[in-house]
Amino acid sequence: MMESVNTSLEHFVDIPNPLLFLKVRSKIEKIVGENDSSVLTEFPTDLVIPDDTMDHLKNFLSYKNNLTNSFMEEKIHADIYRKLKNKKVTMWKELEFFLKIEQMKNWSDEQMKQLMGQINNKNVENLREMVKSFFGNSVQDVDDFLEKNGYYDINSLMAEIVDHIPVVSEDIITYWDEDESFFLKKTIYIKDSSFPIFSGKIEKCLKTKAKDNKNSINFELNDKSVIDIYPENIFITKNVEECFWSVILKNKIEAETFFQLKHYGYSKLLPRGQYQLTKSLYTDNNTLDEENSNSHSNWHVKKNRGSSSQPSKNDSNTHTLKFEIRSCSNNLDYLFEIEFDKIEKKELSVKIMNISNDGAKEECIPSKPFCEDFKIEHSPKKKIAHIDSKNMKDSVIIKDEWNEAEEKRLAYQDIEKKRNQILDSLTKSSSSQLLSSLLESLIKNKLAHFGQELEKNESVDLKEKLLYLSQDYEKKLNIKKSSDEILSSIVRQINYTSLINKQQSYSVATTMSLLDKSEKSIQGIENEETVLFIGNTGSGKSTTISYLLCSKLHYFLNPVGDHVIKLESGQDESKFPKIGQALGESETLYSAIYKTKKEGLSFIDCPGFNDTRGSDYEICANMSIDEAVERTKSLKAVVVIIPVQAFLSDRSNNVIELVKTVQERFPFAFHSESGQNSKIFVLITKNLQSTLDAVNSLKDGNRYKYLMNEALQKLDEQNSANIDTVAIKFRFSVWSAFCKMHENSQIDFVDTKNKCTIDRLLKKYTEKVGGIDKKSYVKAMLGKDMKRKFGKDIEMATDTWRNDIIIKYNETMPQMIAKETQSLSDKKEKLIEINQEFELIQGKIAEHESTLTKIKKNLEGEDTSNHMNLDIFTINSNSQNIFKANELEKNAETIKNLDKEIKACKSDLASTQSKMELAFQIVLDCEVHKSIFNEEIQELAYGVKHEVLHENDLRSFRDEKLRLRSWKSDTLREDTFKSGRKSTNDDFDSFKCVGLYNNYTGPIHYEVYINRDYYIVPRDRVIYDNFQKSKMWGKFEASVTGEHYEIDLGVISDGTGKNVRYGYNLQLKKGRSLPWIQIVHKIPNAEYNETTIININAKINRLTEHIAKYNLDLYGSDPLVGLKNESEGFREKLDGLINTQKLLKEANDELKKDLNLERLNFIKDNTSKIIDELKSRNQKLPSLKSKAEKEIKEMEKILVGLKLKKKHMALIIHDNWSVGELIAKFCERLIKTRDCIEDRSEIMISCRKFLSTYNENKQLLAKNCAEELDFSQPQ
Repeated sequence: MMESVNTSLEHFVDIPNPLLFLKVRSKIEKIVGENDSSVLTEFPTDLVIPDDTMDHLKNFLSYKNNLTNSFMEEKIHADIYRKLKNKKVTMWKELEFFLKIEQMKNWSDEQMKQLMGQINNKNVENLREMVKSFFGNSVQDVDDFLEKNGYYDINSLMAEIVDHIPVVSEDIITYWDEDESFFLKKTIYIKDSSFPIFSGKIEKCLKTKAKDNKNSINFELNDKSVIDIYPENIFITKNVEECFWSVILKNKIEAETFFQLKHYGYSKLLPRGQYQLTKSLYTDNNTLDEENSNSHSNWHVKKNRGSSSQPSKNDSNTHTLKFEIRSCSNNLDYLFEIEFDKIEKKELSVKIMNISNDGAKEECIPSKPFCEDFKIEHSPKKKIAHIDSKNMKDSVIIKDEWNEAEEKRLAYQDIEKKRNQILDSLTKSSSSQLLSSLLESLIKNKLAHFGQELEKNESVDLKEKLLYLSQDYEKKLNIKKSSDEILSSIVRQINYTSLINKQQSYSVATTMSLLDKSEKSIQGIENEETVLFIGNTGSGKSTTISYLLCSKLHYFLNPVGDHVIKLESGQDESKFPKIGQALGESETLYSAIYKTKKEGLSFIDCPGFNDTRGSDYEICANMSIDEAVERTKSLKAVVVIIPVQAFLSDRSNNVIELVKTVQERFPFAFHSESGQNSKIFVLITKNLQSTLDAVNSLKDGNRYKYLMNEALQKLDEQNSANIDTVAIKFRFSVWSAFCKMHENSQIDFVDTKNKCTIDRLLKKYTEKVGGIDKKSYVKAMLGKDMKRKFGKDIEMATDTWRNDIIIKYNETMPQMIAKETQSLSDKKEKLIEINQEFELIQGKIAEHESTLTKIKKNLEGEDTSNHMNLDIFTINSNSQNIFKANELEKNAETIKNLDKEIKACKSDLASTQSKMELAFQIVLDCEVHKSIFNEEIQELAYGVKHEVLHENDLRSFRDEKLRLRSWKSDTLREDTFKSGRKSTNDDFDSFKCVGLYNNYTGPIHYEVYINRDYYIVPRDRVIYDNFQKSKMWGKFEASVTGEHYEIDLGVISDGTGKNVRYGYNLQLKKGRSLPWIQIVHKIPNAEYNETTIININAKINRLTEHIAKYNLDLYGSDPLVGLKNESEGFREKLDGLINTQKLLKEANDELKKDLNLERLNFIKDNTSKIIDELKSRNQKLPSLKSKAEKEIKEMEKILVGLKLKKKHMALIIHDNWSVGELIAKFCERLIKTRDCIEDRSEIMISCRKFLSTYNENKQLLAKNCAEELDFSQPQ
């Protein structure tokens, strides 16, 4: 029975609905105290009692009524107190109202458990989504019910429930005795005063008991850091990444320690991954200096003991450290030897050796990569100094929450840092070639990708860093960015900053165009009372205004994990502000006016202060605010929007700076003594991005008091130390004002899903009579600082676009390229002249050397056959030489005449030989044709031919009708056949049809007359008679084949041999196959081809006549006549002339030889001098050529660089075309309005110069860029 009671008690304790639990507990207390069973029927009608709970109550009542033992009764009372009273259940008005809703009655215990879990987690967003999913189709009914009861909807009620949760202590001391599983997935906060200095999600928990019986708790967090908590102090062991070399020098790792080693591919021998230090650091030196010994207290010294190895390079300032590590992935051991400067601790050389059993391998690592890019992950242990047993309760908090947005924000910052490292490495001069090739590849692929450039590039470091960065984007921020996309943005940024060093000038124009929209936006404000909303960029102004305007909002997480709000689709977006979602970026770029549901009241949504996009956006924002304040009918209040994190980080400096900015416009703001400060309100936003404790410290005013007291304490300290106290006095006045405003309810918190607060806030901002005196507003654009910024930015932007972009691209760069091109062309022409001169001199040297060689050979008598052609009259003459010369001249004239005779003789000989060759060829051709014709006759006369002369086959007429006619008499048929006369119709009776061929019986008579143009039978009558009897004679033969035939009249020829007659009949018989007949004659080919043979013989006879004619021409009838004899005569004459000429030439050669000797010696001396002069000049030309070629290469390199710069400048113009357009529009507007600017100021002059240059060059600029990049023209 007792077991049954315990089961019931356990059931009661497990009731998840707190309202039901409290009611059940009160009923049990009545049962125990009063034994009153009627209490079971007194439950409220709006609370459903589950059947199993009612059964357990009845069971418990029955047991209690049957109990008589007082001891047992006391024990039951004790159990009830322990099990029911110890369960702490808190109930508050908003939760009780919710639990009594009609639709809640159908919720299961599991749903109720999830509800209370989400409420305890205080995650309003998850709570809202879960409740809506549980209500399902009843959500609208519930919202309608809540609106009637003042809670608007589920979103608002959930916010009210969480906001009014009774405060429960969540410090570590309260939870000290909880078991290990209690802490899992919770978040630990370690705080200094009221804001956290360290936090993390608990992944593992281990509780241990020390020798003094004092417990300690060990937490492992989500980032692998470890927290050890003792009653007196706290230690944090956090994973950090440091340079490997720094860790080595500072001795931050000990023997047997595990660590993670990273590098970017600089070592091919050492893989990245986890390692263990297997042998502590040691040195080859015998001693260390005192500083080094202290810093390496855990290392041991290894001395060289008679080592036979080569002596160390170490000198007095050099130290060698060695240590061994083991890879956890492949179990290989590696030895490091590092030589470094003992005084400055700078490395000199790094050597890594594989000393495992696989064989020794080694490599050297460059000093700089080892120092900068070899990283080690390890976990140093640090004590939190300010926490002890006295403040442990207030300093360490355990919560069921985790700010993942902060985690992702830090990840975003880390990724940006890595991106900047890649940018810096590519900016170095050593990477200029790589950067240039990347830019070219990007342009070639029309900015879409790099093609194969990254694959072809050998920079392992760059590719791996990009890959890791891409993985970090996706893994940490859930943003997909390829290596190409990351590198493209980096390369284009470097290209811009390398060619134009005024990056800030570009941003000024991006918002100036919005001033026109700003003016349109504030139209009609003259008749409106307004509330001005101001704050820093990203503070949530636009979101807050949309909320106060009762818009429908959509909630999600941005890429870095922040809670982000956007307008839901389907609404008129022009009635609500645009809401930004980027980090530090606002969608509100100018003052915008939004009408509220209250007639005559509008909100002014001001641009964000401290916009991350630069001073130009700040200028636009300030001009817009000035315009809105000036034109509004009445300014009812100013609402300053501040995100909760501004109060909790950086010692609230962001709030201080914002107050300064507000006071620049509204000097009375945040001054407690000012009456108009009552029209200044603060709205604190983004409460979900901080802990509940931190938010509560603001809601209860403790944070403002803490900051005020802190400022007061520092003010006292600085006063006593005679230090300037202006800054700290200002801080004190600000926090004093915040405390006063908190007391006056001028500070509120925004939950955009809680609609209950909208009317209350609107009433607060507008209920006071009157408004802010607009005369007290100080225009931002009248301030010297804003004028200075404005003028500086405009001047810089216009000057950059005019001089550094337009003029530089359209004029300066083309001029430089043209000038360099002309210089290069001139230099190339000069090189061509040098090469031509070199070739000319080489040719002259070769010519003169050849002449000199010939002269020497003639002088030495080695070449007597080829005398030099020299002018003999240039030599001093004597009588003997004159005689020789005359003789030489006379012989030359004779030789000349002989040449003419030889030429004529050769012509006659050639003509005669040509005629002979023609005659011989004709005779030969005739003989050949005769032979061919004789062969044809032989072929035509040889053999026999079988000729089918007649066929008659009745088999194909089997089923056809047969029509016959009869000879008038058999004698008439026979006589007609023998006479050779062909029959006529008069010889026959008329035709009759006798039926089908197949059914007819009887003969059919035929007479066949055959004639050919060649012989088909013998011509001789005697021979023919024999042939007629035997059908065969010689080579003639006749054959008749067939079935059921008879040659009844025989065969008759007319004697010509070319005509023959056959008379036969075919015997038809019903039921038998039809007859057929075929007549074939075998005919000799000689007879068959007689005509052809006769024609060929005639041709042979004509050829024989031609042969006889041409033989007569060749040889003639007389031996002394004919072409052959004539040719032999010409040949004999020619031989005589040639022989005579030869003798004369030989005589002349002897004369020339004698005459040339004197001249040859003279020319030899002169030629040697000329050759020496040419060679001397030729020796100077190679150096001139080499110098010219070197200069050409340098000039080509410069020209390529200029063209690349021009192309890269075109890329900048293409990327920033819209910037130039906006600057032009703004300059036009500025010149037209002249707002806050003197007409003759430098700004106006710059604007006019820019517009003049821009309008003149715009089209040419776009055209040149498009041609340069092969893109479409920028729009």
